[in-house]
Amino acid sequence: MKTIGTSTKLFAITGLLALGSASHAQFITYNPTNTAWQTVANERIDPTIANGGSFTSLSAGSHTINFGATAVAGVVGDTQAVWGSSAISELTDGAFVSQFSGSSLYTFTFSSAIGAFGFEGLGDDLVDTQTMSVDYYNGTTFLGSIGHTFDNANVFANSDIYGGDVYLFGASDARGFTSVKVNYSGAGFSSGAFRVGALAGGGNGNGGNGGGGNGAVPEPGEWAVFGLLSSGLGGLMLRARRRKLA
Repeated sequence: MKTIGTSTKLFAITGLLALGSASHAQFITYNPTNTAWQTVANERIDPTIANGGSFTSLSAGSHTINFGATAVAGVVGDTQAVWGSSAISELTDGAFVSQFSGSSLYTFTFSSAIGAFGFEGLGDDLVDTQTMSVDYYNGTTFLGSIGHTFDNANVFANSDIYGGDVYLFGASDARGFTSVKVNYSGAGFSSGAFRVGALAGGGNGNGGNGGGGNGAVPEPGEWAVFGLLSSGLGGLMLRARRRKLA
């Protein structure tokens, strides 16, 4: 009977470990052309205040987004003079956006853990490039980040007020989001089309200090992987012990 060397078995087990790790990759990002985004984050929350009014949170249904700062309501095509094209934004003339200024770091918190969160962002600098990153958290546990460098050169180059570099910062995670930190390098930015999606199964999520458990429950296929890993490693350890005693 042909035998398989120890190194070959170790290689196979390493592959199974990688497979098990990949199956737990839960932080998923989206782009404007991904039709799944509006299904995953199926509730859009827009400002309901008058144009030019100030507010510190947005609410719809059972969801509330607390900005921890004051935003001003702008209207695309009016007080929000520059925005993006329909190819990259779901907002059109007359839609409300939230305008932020005066800080480089914002922390948005949610009234309860949510499974998906995102918004369309636009840096207000029409001359120089600016960067933004959005870091997603469950409690104090970092889950993932989305970054972008805004370049609004098309606005002046093509005299196009809808040539703004609007970017979707959208993500979902089965562990649940309780807050995001928005880091921006410029003086101000605008955001719109805030979307949230409920956490599957309700509760507070599975990770972090705000989580309601110790981790995701393995799928049936994952249990099979774990079984193979246990038997493979156990066999190697047993044979190593026998060789040592021989």
